[in-house]
Order: sequence, then structure tokens, then C-alpha cells
Amino acid sequence: MNQNGPPVDKQELVQEVIQNLLGFKREWRVQNRRLQEEFGLSSQKIAILRRLASDGPTTVGQVAKRFYVSCPTASEVLDGLASLGYVTSRVGTQDARRRWIEVTEQGRAIAENAPLTTVERVRIHLSSLETDEIEHIGKAIAEITSCISSGERDSD
Repeated sequence: MNQNGPPVDKQELVQEVIQNLLGFKREWRVQNRRLQEEFGLSSQKIAILRRLASDGPTTVGQVAKRFYVSCPTASEVLDGLASLGYVTSRVGTQDARRRWIEVTEQGRAIAENAPLTTVERVRIHLSSLETDEIEHIGKAIAEITSCISSGERDSD
């Protein structure tokens, strides 16, 4: 990190990264809680409504792919939004196995009035960076995710 200055203590850098990760986690929870309290919906559901409002009708599979969830999970979330009157569902005209999901006016109002979710903010910020910066961040996050996913134990 420090190419020309005095040497940096590795443990201080590790601690700084951990503090940043914990801060990110805390902010993510706070933002999600705020949306849940104000709109009665998770940030994921608000983001789905916003995507439907901007892109128009879409399939369950497309929602699943866009939000990195399985089709059954996407279907469950969309059914919940439909039960609240925020989306409607119709069977495809060319393929009866395909469900098309469309935002209602009530859902559109939430999409337009809710603040950006954490993921939406991060996506906008990352888009403003240079490609090499995005790659660097992506590799760092992938490394941390891999460490967490592998179940490595902390030696502390």
C-alpha cells in the first residue's frame, strides 16, 4: 500500500482492513433496517421493485439472475411482493411455464421514493472508478470471501 513512505506495520494494516469490513457490515445492516422500518421492505425487495419499474416486465429467472439468487428464492420474494400489491404476475403467452412480473403503481411509488440501497450505492460508486481500481477491489473482496467460505479459523 505504501510505496514511497516509511514502512507500514502489517498488523496495523490488517486491523485497518478488519475495521473497514466491520464498518461496512454495520452500515449495511443500518441501511437495511432503515428501509425495513420506513417502507416495510428489505433493501433487496426495494431494489427489485426499482429494477422492475425501470426495465419493465421481466421473468422470475431474470430477477433471479440479476439479484444472484435461485429461481425458487426469487419466486418466493416476488410472491411476497405480489401479496402486498407491489407487483403482478401473469403467465407468458408463448410459454405458459414462464411467469412475467410487472410492478404496480403502488410498487412504482416505493421504487421512486425509497433511497438507494447499499448495493445500488456501491454499484454507482464502482462505476465511477477506473477499470484497474474495480479489478483490484474485486480481487480483494474475492480473496476475503474465499477465506470466509473455506471456514478457515482465526488464530486469535
